Amino acid sequence: MNLRDTLKERLTVAGVRSTCPRLAVARALWSTAGTRHVEAESLHDEISETGQSISLATVYNTLPKFEHGGLIRRVAVSSDRTWFDTDAGNHQHFHVEAENLLLDIPGDWHLDGGIPTPPRGYRITKINIVVHLESVDGIL
Repeated sequence: MNLRDTLKERLTVAGVRSTCPRLAVARALWSTAGTRHVEAESLHDEISETGQSISLATVYNTLPKFEHGGLIRRVAVSSDRTWFDTDAGNHQHFHVEAENLLLDIPGDWHLDGGIPTPPRGYRITKINIVVHLESVDGIL
């Protein structure tokens, strides 16, 4: 199965209609090995650099559809910085403000394990924790 067919199947399984622009976004997200943290603008630039014509608005509209389908995870670091992570699983992140960089905290770290150890060459400057809840009895 070629990459296009694989991506079409991935979108279909997630309940996302596979249009040409959505496939272009999917190809940019998953054509390289490993997970990625991307912002809409940088993803748009990356797609445009390949010679494909796609609007920034289309990228912005596509990413929430992928998120809703469980394909990616939104990581909002602040009100004006949002990344999309191709690892949609439950994990935490380090944010390096000066480098505009988002890094995964190693998977073995949990909230009850104290403060995570930053990568070599970095120090923690602040910690913001948002714990997402779901009501189990209909009342919050």
